[in-house]
Amino acid sequence: MILLLDIGNTSTKSACYNFKKNKILKISSYLTKDKNLIPKIINECKKNKITKIMTTSVVPKKYSFLKRTVIKKKIKIFEFKDKNILKDIKINLAKKNQVGSDRLTNAYGALNYYKKNCIIVDFGTTTTFDIADFRNIYQGGVIAPGISLSLTALNQFTAKLPLIKITKQKKVIGKDTKSAINSGVFLGYACLINGILNNDTETEEALPLDQAIDSEEELPAEMFYDIDGEEISLETIKSWKSGHMMQADYTRGKQEVSERSKSLKVKEEAIGQKIQALDESRRSFYVHKVHCDYTGAL
Repeated sequence: MILLLDIGNTSTKSACYNFKKNKILKISSYLTKDKNLIPKIINECKKNKITKIMTTSVVPKKYSFLKRTVIKKKIKIFEFKDKNILKDIKINLAKKNQVGSDRLTNAYGALNYYKKNCIIVDFGTTTTFDIADFRNIYQGGVIAPGISLSLTALNQFTAKLPLIKITKQKKVIGKDTKSAINSGVFLGYACLINGILNNDTETEEALPLDQAIDSEEELPAEMFYDIDGEEISLETIKSWKSGHMMQADYTRGKQEVSERSKSLKVKEEAIGQKIQALDESRRSFYVHKVHCDYTGAL
C-alpha cells in the first residue's frame, strides 16, 4: 500500500492507494500547523500497512521532519521531484529547482489525463495557474494570493474589517462592510481568473515550422511560428495543416503572387500609355476637324 501525501501551507491531504488494484481506498485531511500532524500520519501508515509514501510539499520543514521520522520506521518516502517520475516532462524555466513539486504534479497529472495543452488552476492558500503544452513541456505560470489568504489579510491587517465567509454575489456594489468585502474578493477573483486565462498580450517565441506541426495533437494557443523569416499566426498554420499545405507550397505560392503582381503592374502601365496615346490622337483629330470646318466656312 502506498500513501499519497500533499503537504500544503494550510492543509495536508492523504490518500491510501492500492497499487495492484489501481484504487484509492481512503482519503484524509489534516491541518498542516497541527503539532500532532506527523504522529497522525505515522499512525495512518500503521493502520493501513503503508510501505511507501509519495509526497508533494510546499513546507520544507514539515517534509524534512516527516522524512527523518518515517525512515526510522523503515518506510520509504519520496518527494515527487526526487523520484524520476518527471523524466518525461521538460521544465522550460531558467531556475528549474524553484518550481514546487505540487505544481509539477498538477502538470504531470493533467498532461497524462488530457494529453493536450493544459492550463491548471489550483485554489489553495495561493491561487496558481500552470501552463503545460502537448509536448510535455512545463512552461511556467502565475502565483496569486488565495481567496482565504486575502480574507485573512483583510481581517488581520486592518482595525475594523471582519473575517467573512465568501458567498456568491451578483451585484458589484456592496451595501455594507461584509457585502463590500464579499464583492471585492468574489468578483475580484472571478475577474482575476478570466483576465489571466483570456490574456493575449504575451506570445511565445517563434518556433520553426517542422517543430510546430510535427504532431497531430492540438497546436499550442497564442503562438507564432517562424517561416522564411516571417512570423505566421497559429490560425494560418492550422489552415495549412488541414489543407496539407507544406512550407514549399507556401513559398511557391508567395512567389507566384509576387510575379502576378509584377505582371499586372506592367500591363497596367502599358494600358495607361495606350490610353494616353489615344487621348492625344483624339485631341489632334478634334483640332484638325475644327480647323477644316473653319477653313470650309471661309
